[in-house]
Amino acid sequence: LVALGASGGLFPSPSAVLVIVAAVGLGRAGLGLALLAAFSIGLAATLSAVGLGLVYGRNIIERRGGGQRLAFLPVLGAVALIALGSVIIIRGIIEV
Repeated sequence: LVALGASGGLFPSPSAVLVIVAAVGLGRAGLGLALLAAFSIGLAATLSAVGLGLVYGRNIIERRGGGQRLAFLPVLGAVALIALGSVIIIRGIIEV
């Protein structure tokens, strides 16, 4: 949850910076700020929902006796990332 919060609030979003720069360049700074506010509210709501889902979801799974299955989730995620990365690398090599 700490990493999730840090990733959402520590670094500025490239798309938000692009919206502000484009709005100022078009002379519509008010619209850019309104879009940035909507973007920020959506990001905060999404991060809050994911955090609450993780906390409550873990409690529900542990109450149902699935605590051992939770231990395999990081391994499963790592295997999925390695597989996806391998596919991307292979496709990149084939296209070159």
